Amino acid sequence: MSLPEVKLSSMARLLEAEKREWIQKLNWDPSSTLQKIETYVSSGLLPGYAAIENDEALAYLYYVSGDGWASIGNLFILEEDRERRIEKLLLNTALDILQKDSEVGRIESHCIFMGGYRVGDIFARRGFFSRRRLYMVRQPRETDLDSFTGEDMSLRPWRDAYLEEAAKTLFSSYRNGADYRLSRCYATTGSCLNLLENIVYRSSIGQFEPNSSFVSFKENHKLTGFILGSTIGRLQGHVVQIAVHPMEQGKGVGKRLIAALLKSFLQKNYRTVSLSVTEENTKALLWYVRLEFKTALNYPIFLWSRHSVS
Repeated sequence: MSLPEVKLSSMARLLEAEKREWIQKLNWDPSSTLQKIETYVSSGLLPGYAAIENDEALAYLYYVSGDGWASIGNLFILEEDRERRIEKLLLNTALDILQKDSEVGRIESHCIFMGGYRVGDIFARRGFFSRRRLYMVRQPRETDLDSFTGEDMSLRPWRDAYLEEAAKTLFSSYRNGADYRLSRCYATTGSCLNLLENIVYRSSIGQFEPNSSFVSFKENHKLTGFILGSTIGRLQGHVVQIAVHPMEQGKGVGKRLIAALLKSFLQKNYRTVSLSVTEENTKALLWYVRLEFKTALNYPIFLWSRHSVS
């Protein structure tokens, strides 16, 4: 059934099960995201599909689209119904619509399929290629209170006035890298600004924490890097975004930024801090390993384009 036709009451048990599973497996409370989904389902504005049986949703998938692009936002199935391969029906139905739409030139899927559904073969048969992302976790410790200093750099607490300069730094940092190719969020300075605005103003990934977010400057007041933190669960922080300008990489800027974030979360008595990184981004991955982040989850992401994608 099309999601705009589904009654919110039919989704109640499904969404509660999804929340419970995210908390149990990743200590990630998705309540704010699920509340937004409830709002859009109630208003009939969320594109996607649901599997309904006896007036109750067993599974759902939603997607977003616009400007020649689409993204699979989420797919979740009740645990007791996962052997029925409902994901095949939902994904194929959604992808039929999106791939036949001549205005959609690119489809991405970056969501964590919490149930470990067998979706790789479905995407592959439809011409998608896949990469892996790692969800990594570590504990903040007293030793993180040590500062990583540089003679010509200073840290400042995050202010929304830094958004535009941060977007320029983000674009420069990611340009031509693995994530630049895999996500349209990094395609232009404008899309980077939109991504940061979603994080800061709409708390798109956890509850944004301005007091755990920092910006690095040189003595000439040039922004060299930034880090944005959020709260995603009980006593769990998350590195939503970190970027260092290419000309400033290798100078300790990133290490100092992440040390400041860890110190901030430690002072709040947070037990863990998490982040995600694309496996293909080996430089960043090895850096996180050196900072003692451990892989908690390895999951696939998918991309399809009407044109060649390298």
